[in-house]
Amino acid sequence: MVRIKTAPVNSITIQVYFPTSNSDEEEIEQIYNILEELIECIHHKNNLIIMGNFNAVVGNVADSDAVGKYGLETRNERGSRLVNFCKQNSFVITNTFFEVPLRRSYTWTAQ
Repeated sequence: MVRIKTAPVNSITIQVYFPTSNSDEEEIEQIYNILEELIECIHHKNNLIIMGNFNAVVGNVADSDAVGKYGLETRNERGSRLVNFCKQNSFVITNTFFEVPLRRSYTWTAQ
């Protein structure tokens, strides 16, 4: 977590990396619980950015304020969990709101 003093409010950035699909759901849930605890500790008058690799596919259906229409493929189970987390905390998945070339939309795919 990085806290930067900015005006009129401070900015806080949290970097996360979720394990790949080979990990069990308990590990994923534990990371979400840690994130929730951090969010509760951060004063609501701060700008909060959570960035990283969630190893989730949120899809390209803009079915809420959290997801734009430029996501990839069809939402998977982890993508649903991420979207619900964002809805509960009034977050947005910003990279789904901007169209970019397909080759820049992902870093790696499993075979």
